Amino acid sequence: MNDWPELAGIRDGIPQPPAASDMVRAVLLASALARGYDGDPGERSPECGEAPPYTGERAGPKLGERIGDGSQDRPRRQGPALRRAWRLLVMEARLLSTAVLLSSFLVVAGCVAVALVRFELAEVLLGLAVPLVTGFGVAGLHSPDRDKAFELVRATPTSPRVILLARVTCLFGFDLVVALLGSALLTVLGAAPQGLCGLVLVWLGPAALLAALSLLLSVWWRADGAIAVALVVWSLPMLARTGLPVPAVFGQVWENVPVTLGLAALLAATAVLLTGRIEPLRVPGATRSP
Repeated sequence: MNDWPELAGIRDGIPQPPAASDMVRAVLLASALARGYDGDPGERSPECGEAPPYTGERAGPKLGERIGDGSQDRPRRQGPALRRAWRLLVMEARLLSTAVLLSSFLVVAGCVAVALVRFELAEVLLGLAVPLVTGFGVAGLHSPDRDKAFELVRATPTSPRVILLARVTCLFGFDLVVALLGSALLTVLGAAPQGLCGLVLVWLGPAALLAALSLLLSVWWRADGAIAVALVVWSLPMLARTGLPVPAVFGQVWENVPVTLGLAALLAATAVLLTGRIEPLRVPGATRSP
């Protein structure tokens, strides 16, 4: 504009175009409303971007509402809530990284194999491995750097909190099942003299706590930082047993199952509440209009 002074003021009175994220959100919302429209059997369904005919009743959610936020007025074709939740879990399970799932399985399987040779190491190995793989895996569930569809997910009508809950359920559930199967196998083969319940309690609380901490840091900060902090927190209770000048409270909290589960629930709830309401510190304003 400085090279063409005669064009100065040519945009006066012309509004700024909407942001790309706003346009994507509007198109996806209109498409969702069109797919969920229930008209007469012989009536044409509205096309994408076309509003359904006015019938005196509300045809869809108001502007700004998200499907999955608890709205009572939803299109009838979506089915029962449990069916919708199951479909969302299935879709999110397909999007999980195969490398993350395979790594979790191989690490736990390797620990179980070693514990079958050295029975006295079963409790130590699972207590170290399960929290670590769970924390590392959950850290990458909410990351603009690792999720190629991060911006698209932020623009969909479905609440980002619902999507995050579905992802955490799938990944943490997978790690939980693998660890339970390994613990059951060790118990059956006599490698766990404290029994299945005692062996599970060794890794359950720390795994939940480390996963919740990684989730909160990935939502508020970034995935790499969440992994680094999780690794430090994981190592402190181990160092406390070696006689190094580390406060013994870390080891006491780590071994207290009610405390670890309570802290995990608090951190996870905070992460879910912050999802979609704040931007990660590394990418401020990435999905919002300036």
